[in-house]
Amino acid sequence: TRGTEIADFILTAGSASTDPRDTFFTAIAALGGRVIRRGVPAHPGSMLWLARVGGTSILGLPTCGAYSKATAVDLLLPRLLAGEPASERTVAKLGHGGILTRSQRFRFPPYARDLDAPDG
Repeated sequence: TRGTEIADFILTAGSASTDPRDTFFTAIAALGGRVIRRGVPAHPGSMLWLARVGGTSILGLPTCGAYSKATAVDLLLPRLLAGEPASERTVAKLGHGGILTRSQRFRFPPYARDLDAPDG
């Protein structure tokens, strides 16, 4: 408990955000804290989780951080470093929505393009 009394925020790694019995979540509950959000509206990093124990924010890093240059952590961490408390509102700011549709046209490059064409 001492860590949550002196730290502004804590970063964790190695948890399973989809497992409600993960030991991180058990520890947070035992300390009187609560999980604010499991998953965020940003990718990669959508499996990030956010909790609070007293005045300390706890950020559970998604495994994609080991493989991607930029993740949802890059969107959320500056807010926490600036002193913004972990909240549902903080997480909601990450997703603007409405930009992408279900159409598949924009998701893949035009592989069928003729490489012999003058521009190609």
